[in-house]
Amino acid sequence: MKYIYLDSNFWIDLGDGIRNRFPNNDIKNFYYLLKELVYSGKAICPISNAIFIELFKQKIIGERQAIAKVMDEFSKGFTIQSKFFLFKDEIFNFSKKILPNPWKDVSEFRTVSEEVITNTPKWKSNFSSQKFPPSLFQLSAFEIVGSIEKHKNSSSNIADYLQKQKEEHDSEARDFDMLQAVEILNTISSVFKIFPELKKQVSGFDISEIGPELHLKMPAIWAIASIHSLLRNDPNRKYRTNDFFDIEHCSIALGYYDYFFTERSFFNIVTHKLAELDKRFSLVCARKYDHANNLLLDLVNSA
Repeated sequence: MKYIYLDSNFWIDLGDGIRNRFPNNDIKNFYYLLKELVYSGKAICPISNAIFIELFKQKIIGERQAIAKVMDEFSKGFTIQSKFFLFKDEIFNFSKKILPNPWKDVSEFRTVSEEVITNTPKWKSNFSSQKFPPSLFQLSAFEIVGSIEKHKNSSSNIADYLQKQKEEHDSEARDFDMLQAVEILNTISSVFKIFPELKKQVSGFDISEIGPELHLKMPAIWAIASIHSLLRNDPNRKYRTNDFFDIEHCSIALGYYDYFFTERSFFNIVTHKLAELDKRFSLVCARKYDHANNLLLDLVNSA
């Protein structure tokens, strides 16, 4: 069975298609190809916490319900863990030499279309409030976002703040490998801050033991660190308000799904030559419906 991750735009288009009888043939074909794959048992589209939260940006109840019903249909009651628990489990599993298992069968819960979130993240908000350090390399974007979220600032404020700091430390962001290393180390450090009990559970944890295959042992942590590093390394790429949901979509999808359908901006990030995230994770990506439909059709016709 193949796991397919749809970012919010694809879910919204599917919900809109159902409500309006698919005026767009590409979206209509996409819907029926996915339907065939899911009902034949060849594929499934587990949702994520980020997808569920973005569902509630749809202010009109009818639109929200239409999207949620498609989610119910194609997810079959499965969701991937929220990012903080996923990060925690990756660290724990690495220390115990257990293969990661991020999938949660939520069929015992009410469906998405009943608007009940099934895996609320326990955001403990215990990042310490701190200013950006003199050197960009001393703190990860993940930790900055967490520190600001503690004080309930909006996504636009977070984006503005990160962009300002990126511009002020522009000369320090030229070494992608250095940025990536700092993002990885400080993301792991941040997870220990969110879950202080984890330190006792993984006593003797040694990051130096991870070696070159980190992306296989801690895929979501490696992915989110790499994405932030790519954004900070590119002098022409500005942080945007919706980046943080898109970063979560990408970081979750990269290591645990087989297909990832997303918008142009993050398609370019996932396929960026510096990190080659899609190749590293053997992830098939598409940003346009014609490409996505060809991929799905190939899957339909596969043995």
